[in-house]
Amino acid sequence: MQLLTGTSGYAYPQWRGSFYPADLRDEEMLGYYAARLPTVEINNTFYRIPKPEVVETWKSRVPPGFTFVIKASQRISHRAKLRGDDAHGSLRYLYSVLEPLGDQLGAVLVQTPPFVRADAGVLAELLAVIPDGKRVAFELTHGSWHSEEIDRLLLARGHCRVVADKEDGTVSWPLLSDWAYVRLRRDDYSRPQLTAWLAELRARGLGRAYVFFKHEDTARGAEMALELAALAADETPPDAVAPRRA
Repeated sequence: MQLLTGTSGYAYPQWRGSFYPADLRDEEMLGYYAARLPTVEINNTFYRIPKPEVVETWKSRVPPGFTFVIKASQRISHRAKLRGDDAHGSLRYLYSVLEPLGDQLGAVLVQTPPFVRADAGVLAELLAVIPDGKRVAFELTHGSWHSEEIDRLLLARGHCRVVADKEDGTVSWPLLSDWAYVRLRRDDYSRPQLTAWLAELRARGLGRAYVFFKHEDTARGAEMALELAALAADETPPDAVAPRRA
């Protein structure tokens, strides 16, 4: 299994002096980050789709093989609620802007709000807009989306539902094919907990797994991403405390 660990965002001045050198310039952050972690989840695209020249700058600052995950615009998920020409047109435009990334676009993340309920027909129409060969991770927050019907609809097109850790420690696993997308949102994870996540992912026979930690005022998320990657490279990880299943 190829494990790609990273954080939700990277451009945090408060990380200077811990993850980043104290004197690192803003424009040097992405390159420094990409030399240490293999992927990043770009979240500010939720508020504004970037200009093509910004995307080209991102690519110029990372090594070959580094992958980006881009969060889809709120216009798609929150305003249009995945529906109709507004959502479809915005998604097409997003992919056109991201074209310079080529194979370094690992996935797009679509995160719906809790007030958007499941509608398989609406989802199927949106999936038809996604270019062939591109992968989308859907964080569908309302519980009505958490069904085998929705999972199979996503799997048929090569997409997946996000695995999201909950504050109470329970985890709801969707049906998966050859890849998974995990967002670990708690402030801290012990080494046994990280080892448990690694064991769970390995047991599912995946080809690739993305795992993203949230950012905080400190760089703890980046530290945990590095720690999980180190555990994955270790033949004899420590004992694990398995996450409870929902």
